[in-house]
Amino acid sequence: VIKKRKGFVKLALETGSQLVPVFSFGEKELFFQPAGYNSFLEKHLVNKIGFYPVAFSGRGYVQNWFGILPKKQAIHVVVGEPIQSSKIDAPSHQDIESLHERYIEEVEKLYNAHKASYGCENIQLEII
Repeated sequence: VIKKRKGFVKLALETGSQLVPVFSFGEKELFFQPAGYNSFLEKHLVNKIGFYPVAFSGRGYVQNWFGILPKKQAIHVVVGEPIQSSKIDAPSHQDIESLHERYIEEVEKLYNAHKASYGCENIQLEII
């Protein structure tokens, strides 16, 4: 849902802050998600409410087979080079769109540069 979220870009432009592209490998494996449920969400619910509610199960406090705690799984975070932004008191729609597109491009580059290292070489990143 980052394609619709542009407030962080507007804030970066208003303050002259840098945007740093970041991607985390392994988050998807923290919880079990039933098959078929997410495709229903993608088609119907996400467009109406604007985020992904998730039906999941992880591990319990004592047992490892069911619960609300995340599974014991490594998360690998990769951080890209900061993207400079100019300080603009009232950024235009075009200013926001331009920096937002660049941010998404940098996240995609970051993913593609590191996906083989974390077992995702056959997985295409889809930014929605």
